[in-house]
Amino acid sequence: MESQNEVPQGSFIVANGKVLLDIGAFIGRPVAALSESAVVDLVYQLIKVGAAAQTAINAGDGQPLPPGERLAAFAAPAIQPPRTSPDGQLYALATGSVTAVLPIQVGAAQAPKQ
Repeated sequence: MESQNEVPQGSFIVANGKVLLDIGAFIGRPVAALSESAVVDLVYQLIKVGAAAQTAINAGDGQPLPPGERLAAFAAPAIQPPRTSPDGQLYALATGSVTAVLPIQVGAAQAPKQ
């Protein structure tokens, strides 16, 4: 994902076995706290960049990957026509999804996350 043109350099950092994300650099504006708009913007940008990276990888530098090897985790976001909010601001709704394969441990009890 970090190789996509729309991802600012330095957004992703690998340190001590951890992948860190500079949210402010990634979404293009300072973030003092994880406000609702910053979180929503972050998730949208991750889906959008993931879809672009997936398309680039599946193209295989001009040699498309065979169907069984193509990634299909990130659907490109669908954007609805612009609307006006009650306070007069123009906005558009974007809907996206991520498909993940999650391992299941049979017989392992897990408490639901709150």
